Amino acid sequence: MFVAALVTLLALASPEFVNKLEAGRSQFNAGNTAGALRAFDEAAKLAPDNPSAHYFRGVALEKLGKTADASAAYRRAVALDPKFAEAQNNLG
Repeated sequence: MFVAALVTLLALASPEFVNKLEAGRSQFNAGNTAGALRAFDEAAKLAPDNPSAHYFRGVALEKLGKTADASAAYRRAVALDPKFAEAQNNLG
C-alpha cells in the first residue's frame, strides 16, 4: 500500500517532503506509529496539496485507533486526487 503511493509522488516532490515521507514509512514499519504520524504531519505541512501526505497520515491515524481523524485524512487525499484508489479503499 505504501509503495504505490510513494512512487507516484517521487518525481514531483521536494527532497525535504520525500525525506519526511520516507522517515514516516520507516517509523511505521519499525512499529513506531506515533513517530510515523509526526513525520507524515510534517510532510503534509510541507506539501498540503499532496494527496499522498494525507493518505499516509490516514494510515497512521487508523493504526492508532483514531478512525474519525483517519477518515478525514483519507477524504482529503481523495478530494485532492479522486483517482487515489488506496485512499478510496480505506474509506470503505
